[in-house]
Amino acid sequence: MKHYDLVLFDFDGTLYDSEDHFNTYVDMICTHLDKSQAEQLRNNYTHTREGQGTLHVGEWYDPTTKTSKPFDGSKPTDVKYYLGDYWWIVHTLGHTLGATDQQLADSFLRTREYMMTHTDEIRLVLGLKEWLQTAHEKKDPITILATNSPEVDSVSILKQLEVHSYFSEVICNSRKPTHMREILEHVSTTYDVSPERMLCVGDHYYNDIEPAVLFGADTLFINRHHVSHPRKSTYEVSTSEALIVQLNQIHSS
Repeated sequence: MKHYDLVLFDFDGTLYDSEDHFNTYVDMICTHLDKSQAEQLRNNYTHTREGQGTLHVGEWYDPTTKTSKPFDGSKPTDVKYYLGDYWWIVHTLGHTLGATDQQLADSFLRTREYMMTHTDEIRLVLGLKEWLQTAHEKKDPITILATNSPEVDSVSILKQLEVHSYFSEVICNSRKPTHMREILEHVSTTYDVSPERMLCVGDHYYNDIEPAVLFGADTLFINRHHVSHPRKSTYEVSTSEALIVQLNQIHSS
């Protein structure tokens, strides 16, 4: 890995690799369902985590037909959204059982509130805090964070994890991927860093990686869920251990 002047990080699924909060998200959605539906949601989530469900990370979902389809190289035009992580998997499982968009949004926000008060359950990638501290002290590389999650909970969680101050800028409610290019242009202009000197790190391919590739930045895709569809990324890892190995090469280059 070459040296980079700026690294743009995603937050959820990138800075930390714990996933207990997805169980909380399921529980929150269950409060909007009847007893039978709630039991089915929990069973469906368990089967999905075991690889036996009907939904998989890396697929596209059509909420009209309540069906998903694999990605074969071109984005389908008849589906709504990409199942890029387990936030979207749980959201979709709830949707298939009748939870409304408002109920799902409420469940998501309540999950984030829970995370704010239970940061002991959030496990930062081992070695990442030290990496961010070194980058902050050296001012090299510049580190930025962009997340789709709300500001209130994101900033609170980052502060409790003691890494908020290590970022030169934290962009919340970023509305990736729609506004990812605007974020990249803002970062490039504000910090006077050309795209080829930037590295974008994330675990959601269409939020974090593809827009950066199109912008001309290098990318590091954390393929935690082993999506197999065609993809372009400068670097790819599947574990947190491999992620920190890659990042450490920036400091040593």
